[in-house]
Amino acid sequence: MDMKKVAEIIKELETERGRLAPLDVVNAARDPDSPMHSWFIWDNDKAADEYRIGQARQLIRTIKIDLVVRDVQVRVVRYVRDMGDQENGYANIISVKSEADTARESLIDEMLRVEKAAKRARAVAAVLGTAEDVQNIIDLANSVRKRAELGDQPEGSA
Repeated sequence: MDMKKVAEIIKELETERGRLAPLDVVNAARDPDSPMHSWFIWDNDKAADEYRIGQARQLIRTIKIDLVVRDVQVRVVRYVRDMGDQENGYANIISVKSEADTARESLIDEMLRVEKAAKRARAVAAVLGTAEDVQNIIDLANSVRKRAELGDQPEGSA
C-alpha cells in the first residue's frame, strides 16, 4: 500500500475546517482501484466477525476487580493480554500475578503501551505548545519497563 498516496487521499477528504469522518474514508476506499481498498475487509461475513471480535476485546477490557495491594485498595482490569497466547487472548490478572515470568512480561507490555501513548501525547503537546512534563511520563514508564526487563520488582509491587 502506497501510504503517501493514502495520506494524500485522506487529506483531500478533510472538511474546510480540517475535520475527517471515518465513513468518508470507508466510502473512498470502496473503489477496488483505491490504494486504500486493501486496508479493509470487504467480505461482510468476515468483517462482521472481525468487528465482533473487536467488540469482545473491548468488553473484556472493561471488566475490573478491586484488589488490596500493600493495604491500599486498587481497581484494576481483571484481564491483561496473555503474553503466551499467539491469538492475542487474555489472562486473569490473579493468575498472572502467580506466574513471575508472565507477570514481568505483562508489566513490560503495559509500560510499552504507556510509552507509546505518552510519545503520541508529547508530539500532540509539542504542536499545542505544552510538552514540558510529558517527557517525565515517558522517562518513568521507560524506567519501570527496564527494571522489569532486568527482573527487578518495581516500587509498590506486591
